[in-house]
Amino acid sequence: MVLVRAIFSCAIALFLCSGLANAQESGGSSSALLTIDAERLYLESRYGGRVQSEFERDGAELAAENQTIDRDLTAEEKDLTERRATMPADEFRLLADEFDVKVQGIRRAQDDKLRSLTRRRDEERQTFYSTVIPVLAQITSEKGAVAILDRRAVFLAAESIDITNDAIERVDAEIGDGTSLQSNPEE
Repeated sequence: MVLVRAIFSCAIALFLCSGLANAQESGGSSSALLTIDAERLYLESRYGGRVQSEFERDGAELAAENQTIDRDLTAEEKDLTERRATMPADEFRLLADEFDVKVQGIRRAQDDKLRSLTRRRDEERQTFYSTVIPVLAQITSEKGAVAILDRRAVFLAAESIDITNDAIERVDAEIGDGTSLQSNPEE
């Protein structure tokens, strides 16, 4: 029984592979389905690449700011700890409580900055995909297809139905780096 299943599985795999090879050799006759690597489209297009670079820069700036704050707070805590021996306990407790309130406030502010950066990144990514939909729709129409699937959701597909390179070229040609969209008052 196991041998029959193995032979059957091999036969199906060979059939699928030969069908995929034939589709690739035929120059990619029109297919009802197309695939795209959405992540590559985002990262390798000028628009998505610019947006991603801005977020990486902003993230690095926030990380550097956090390191500076951490270094300053560590020095302030060390100073406060060293002064502890020379001051009354109630005075130290008051300073220590003030320091804790300060640290918690800074931590909340930095967390808010990170959440804001993450939210902005997600919104910009959504804007990117919304913006490129007309370009993808045009490619879909030209290829006579009915749908584009993300390659990550497809187990096996012929390379001839992947439009990622074409989509990147078209997005770059029609949208560029997307900076002109930011100054458009209609959006």
